[in-house]
Amino acid sequence: MIRAAEIAFYIFLGGLTALGVAYRYDGFRYVETGNQEKTITVSDVVAMKDALAPVVHAIAESAPVPRLYLRSFPPDWARQEMTRENKQYFFAALLPLVLAENERILRLRSRLFRIDPNSRSGRAVLQELARAYRLKPERKDLLGALAARMNVLPPSLVLAQAAQESGWGRSRFAILGNALFGEWTWNAAEGIMPARRDSNARHFVRRFPDLRASLASYMRNLNSHRAYVRLRQLRNEMLGLGMPLRGERLAETLVSYSQEGEDYVRKLRRMIRGNDLERFDRARLQPLRRKRVLVLAQVLAGFSARPK
Repeated sequence: MIRAAEIAFYIFLGGLTALGVAYRYDGFRYVETGNQEKTITVSDVVAMKDALAPVVHAIAESAPVPRLYLRSFPPDWARQEMTRENKQYFFAALLPLVLAENERILRLRSRLFRIDPNSRSGRAVLQELARAYRLKPERKDLLGALAARMNVLPPSLVLAQAAQESGWGRSRFAILGNALFGEWTWNAAEGIMPARRDSNARHFVRRFPDLRASLASYMRNLNSHRAYVRLRQLRNEMLGLGMPLRGERLAETLVSYSQEGEDYVRKLRRMIRGNDLERFDRARLQPLRRKRVLVLAQVLAGFSARPK
């Protein structure tokens, strides 16, 4: 039987962008709708390049980006040299996913201040979001704190970190587990053991069902972990001044992301400049014209919503 709070979640978030696989984003599951969004599964690099050709063309023409979502890099991608052409396909594989996740976050954020925190269903929504964004549900300024965390990241920064952390998508973790950002877990069932892990270490690299799940987890990590407070502060300052978000500037706040510290920041900034990644910060997805649908992860059995 569906609880009232679960129905409230559906009503509150019913217009969000959808993606059709069974995993959670901030507590919710998204389903792909219509033929304007397509998740791509490929077996080899040739098939990947053929499927992503429309995205490469759109990028070259500065046109709206097709909603083509690569599920995973094919196994033979690990053997590819990173030529200029292959770098283009790496960016084409991830850019639609980054834009889609930013779009989803903005839609979620736009509904935040419509919540009635005094109602039972409103409190349930806020508690779920507070858990997802590592906040205490009882704090008095919860709405403001959530708004400060629930916001977009510039594609230039995300793409630079994805390339740096995953070896352009060719690492063992990226190929076997869609792990683009080296996130850790201590649950062996959820991760892949690092080949050079210290004998006294217990961590694994977290695996994901597809690339978008990895991106969503990474973005939520930057939007919630205490190590990235300065990133969120700088982002809010830039937006408050009406400035565009620049990946190279925000990269300065990621000293804690890697043991390399300042060297890591320099690598990210070189990656952004050397590949002109800030051009992607102006990219937009092709607009959707059909109604989108959301299905709650909590009620997968026995409840679904269909477009009317």
